[in-house]
Amino acid sequence: MHVPLPGVGEVDCLVEECLVVELDGSTHFEPREVKKDQRRNNAGMRGGFLTLRYYYDDVVYHREAVVEEVLAVLRLRTLGRFAPE
Repeated sequence: MHVPLPGVGEVDCLVEECLVVELDGSTHFEPREVKKDQRRNNAGMRGGFLTLRYYYDDVVYHREAVVEEVLAVLRLRTLGRFAPE
């Protein structure tokens, strides 16, 4: 499931070649990792990728909400909401 993105590094999931979905474990709460994740998010945005991040609890206990949020972002992108005007 991991996908290498130039300038970003390896991401957990890439949906429709435009949306990065990261699945973060407890190590992502550490200040050093938070900074690293933010830099990766910014690099992805510069490369034209949107990013959604989810934690273990989200994926295990709120799976339907995660899927709906991913689909909602993809719908908005299709409508041009994330495209330059």
